[in-house]
This record gives sequence, C-alpha cells and structure tokens, in this order.
Amino acid sequence: MNLKIFLLIVLLQCWSSEALKKEPRTGIVFPDPYQSKRLQKTGVRTKGPIKVYAIGQYDDTTFLLHMTYGVGAEKMTDALKDALEPRLSNKNKNGGDGSTDEELKEFEQLMLKGLPKGASKGTQLTFGTGGGKLSLQVNGKQIGTIKSKPLSKAFAGIYTDRKAVCTLKPPAVEEGAANDGEGTIDSIFGIPKKRLLTVAGAALVGSIFGTYI
Repeated sequence: MNLKIFLLIVLLQCWSSEALKKEPRTGIVFPDPYQSKRLQKTGVRTKGPIKVYAIGQYDDTTFLLHMTYGVGAEKMTDALKDALEPRLSNKNKNGGDGSTDEELKEFEQLMLKGLPKGASKGTQLTFGTGGGKLSLQVNGKQIGTIKSKPLSKAFAGIYTDRKAVCTLKPPAVEEGAANDGEGTIDSIFGIPKKRLLTVAGAALVGSIFGTYI
C-alpha cells in the first residue's frame, strides 16, 4: 500500500474515533452509522434497580438492544411478548390481517432460535421493523424475518408509543469515550492513539515534502 494512503487511513481512524455516541446510564457505546443507518436515540430498559439492556434507535425504526445483564432465552422472549401482546391485539382489532396468537407464536420461535444459549451480557439483538416486516439479527447473524405489518409496528411501539417501556433520548456524545470497559479506543494497532496521531501526522507531512522520519 502507498505510504501516504496508509498514513492517511491511520489519521482518519484516529480522528473518526474521537467522538462516540453512548447511552449515558450504562456507558454502552452505539455504532453510528450502523448498517448504513444513523443513530437517533438511546435508552435503557430497567426492571427495578437492574439495567437489563441499553437500546439504540436508528433510522427506519431499527432497534439495537445491547444486553447489560444476562437473561435466559425464555425470560427475554416472554418479556418482549408481554409488551407486544396488547399492542398487537389493538392493531389486529383495528384492521390488521393477522392473528395475534399466531404472530406471537412466530415471534417466540424466532427469538428462541436466535438465543439457544440465552441472552448473556454483551449479546446484541437487532430488530428491523421497516417495510411491514420484523427481522432479527443476533450478534450480527441474521436469524429470520416475519412478514407482518401489525407485528412490526407493535414492536416499534414498545419503545416509541405513549406507553413505551423506556424513554429514548438523543445519545450522549463524548470525546474518547470507552465502551463500559469492553474495549476502548485509547490505542490503535497497540499504539497509544495520541502518539500515533503525532507520528503518523509528522510522517505524512515528511512524505509529502520528501523528508522521511
């Protein structure tokens, strides 16, 4: 690779990692963009004093759930089903073309398929609700899709309607924030970022003007 291009990539990597967007109560950093979508809001789902998961809402009502507390597959599934059921029932009563019980069963099967070992701390679940479909990815792996406009809208409503299970707000932006101790951006290629910026910047200038450091 051309030296100038390599040095430019290093500098861009350092600069782009300066400002990170995170959910402030958990310290979880959310990627932005994520799968070509921009982060809009973040929040945290709690049960009593326990912070169960941080959530990021992206364009096209895509939701990224980052588990901050380990939960069994059945328990996680039941919690989301309990939130879905009243919303889904209302939508099917008001012109939906599906059966609430059937759609909840499909959702349950999708969740259990994606969480064979439960939702341990650090697990990421991505729910897409655009286009009249509800899709699920677990840790970046596509699990499946349910074609149901009422179901997809009901899921989005869990986090966006007047009775949302948590409040979503614009994410906190911090310089050099770390992801809850699970990997920091203080170094790149094992070299402290500030030192790398200094050396790479000087080397790039030197290469442009013919002086190599």
